[in-house]
Amino acid sequence: LFGDGGHRDWPAQQRASACASPLAVPMGLFLTGTILGCLVLFLWRGSQGAFQSDHRLESLFSRESLFLFNNWVFLAATVVVFWGTWAELITGMLTT
Repeated sequence: LFGDGGHRDWPAQQRASACASPLAVPMGLFLTGTILGCLVLFLWRGSQGAFQSDHRLESLFSRESLFLFNNWVFLAATVVVFWGTWAELITGMLTT
């Protein structure tokens, strides 16, 4: 997927070869079903109050709050790396 990107129509070539695969539709359905299933379960458990804590954060610099901040930093780094990796392909697909 991250092969030679020097051609002008590189995203279109990659998209065409990926869509021509006989596994494209089953894999797309599997991924869509998995994401929707996870979202439904998350919303269902959230409506039951499963994600509410019994305790509040005691301090801004407690172990729990720093752990939560660390998770937010990792999430931000993941978004930055994802966008840096896929930006050319995504913008190419949106503009062609």
